[in-house]
Amino acid sequence: MKVKLQQRDLDLIDFIKNVVVADTETLYKIFFKDTCSLRTCQERLTKLTNAGYIKRWRNSHFEEYIYYINKKP
Repeated sequence: MKVKLQQRDLDLIDFIKNVVVADTETLYKIFFKDTCSLRTCQERLTKLTNAGYIKRWRNSHFEEYIYYINKKP
C-alpha cells in the first residue's frame, strides 16, 4: 500500500526512531491532538504500519498498540 508521507508522518517516524517505542496515546497527544480525533490518529498509524514505515505490537486486544521501527520491544 502506497502512502504519501506528510511532514507530520516524517516527524512521527523520527520521534519513534529516537524514543525506540511509543504507544498510541503518546503519539496522539504529540502529533494529532490539535488537529484530529483519536480515531483519525489510529487510522493514520495503521496506514503507516501497512506501508511498512513503522511496526506495531500489542500483548492483547485490551491493550494499546506499541509502535517501533526496528526490533519488537
